[in-house]
Amino acid sequence: MKKLLALVLALVMGLSLVACGNNNPPAETGESNPPAETGTEKAPVLRRFLDSLGAKGLRVNYDPANLVMVAGDDPVAGVAVLGDYIVHTHAKDGIKKTEGFLEVPLGTGGVDFDGYLKALDSIGYKGFLTIEREVGETPAADIKLAFDFLEGKLSSLGIAYER
Repeated sequence: MKKLLALVLALVMGLSLVACGNNNPPAETGESNPPAETGTEKAPVLRRFLDSLGAKGLRVNYDPANLVMVAGDDPVAGVAVLGDYIVHTHAKDGIKKTEGFLEVPLGTGGVDFDGYLKALDSIGYKGFLTIEREVGETPAADIKLAFDFLEGKLSSLGIAYER
């Protein structure tokens, strides 16, 4: 019943719940942990919501670009706020506009990737940085640039990673 209530409340609040497969380890109970994706609300609001549920199984798919583009939030500060809930993260960038938002190639938008990657490292995050590119004329080329960008950033920051 508690899981159903958490899902209903998440939907009412406009959170999108997504499955992350093997990136989403089972809770201590052996049940799945559906993550709520960041973006429509600021990190402190999502944190208060998750804490209020008392459900150990609900986690966060952290999308720094959604926080910038949609919520107008700081994704670097948000990592500290939501840290123990983060089970997956996107590598995506974007810009908040006066009317709407624009997804852009990694490293060219409003996400401070040096700060973001350092923040993830500081909370001990060892999961995937999933490159997400939903728009653009050359998505395959953008994904290759994003991979190279991330690899360069992680190396220059001295953050260990697996390819």
